[in-house]
Amino acid sequence: VLRAATEFLMARWSRVPVEQRETFDELLLVLATKVDHEARCELAERMAGLRRAPLRTLAYLAADAADVATPILLRSALVDRATLERLSREASEAHVLAMAGRTSLEEAVTDGLVARAHLPASETLAANIGTRFSAQGWSCLVDQARRSERLTLRLAARADAPEPAHAELVALARARCLSALAEDLEDAAAVWSAQVLPAILLGLQPDASEGEPMALGAS
Repeated sequence: VLRAATEFLMARWSRVPVEQRETFDELLLVLATKVDHEARCELAERMAGLRRAPLRTLAYLAADAADVATPILLRSALVDRATLERLSREASEAHVLAMAGRTSLEEAVTDGLVARAHLPASETLAANIGTRFSAQGWSCLVDQARRSERLTLRLAARADAPEPAHAELVALARARCLSALAEDLEDAAAVWSAQVLPAILLGLQPDASEGEPMALGAS
């Protein structure tokens, strides 16, 4: 019954007069708190694409379990800034990762997300051209880039990277390349010493079946 009532309200939301929408939102919110998990997942999926939605219910679902909240956090343009800022600081890493993929994110929200130091989310943010970072956000990201080559490259490729941050990221990428090259050279030298050189020396040894080698200069 609860599920049917929720679907009934959602189906009629777009036709509800403006002056009655707050009441409908409150009723839908009550129902959303009582329906089962699967029903909330379906409700969130439907609400994520709405251009007009019951905002209190939307905010409630955005803070629900990650699989309920993800469609809304990822796609809904109607989640208010205060909710996004709060969730960036308090929600789970799965919520943070979903938020990182939003079409656009303001500095106040990315500051909270970046401060969580969750590398998959930071890497997603770095590749998202709709994100904006404050000076503090850039500083945190550069620190995290020391633990992730992918993050380093994505940040360095951003057109909005501040010059000091960009220079540090390029230096970090160069240092990684040189370190990898040095390791490759060490590995190659080790293979030469352990395998190639002994094989060459073995090939120069005389074959006993052929008798003693002729001395150089002998006629």
